[in-house]
Amino acid sequence: MINQTARIDRAIEAILRLHQGRENPIRIEDMAKMERISHRSVWASIERLRTDHRLPIGSRRDSPGGYFWIRDDEDLDVTLGFYRKQIATMQNNIAILQAACGEVAA
Repeated sequence: MINQTARIDRAIEAILRLHQGRENPIRIEDMAKMERISHRSVWASIERLRTDHRLPIGSRRDSPGGYFWIRDDEDLDVTLGFYRKQIATMQNNIAILQAACGEVAA
């Protein structure tokens, strides 16, 4: 018998395989409606598929935004670009908070 997590992961993987490339993403909201599950369940499934199963699932935040199956280097570059931007933003926020807390402590 297949457990609920594995069932969700299979369903989300199947949906994503139909959305090949950065030009054809699907939003979490749409996958959640299709499978009648929460947005959080879809997001958790995508993370498991990426990290535990090492599947090439890309994402983009610009238009059209959503998740897609990475099929080439350009798809990968789109996904990595967003991660790099997010990392830079977080590093900047860390520096700002450290400076602010240093000012508070002084």
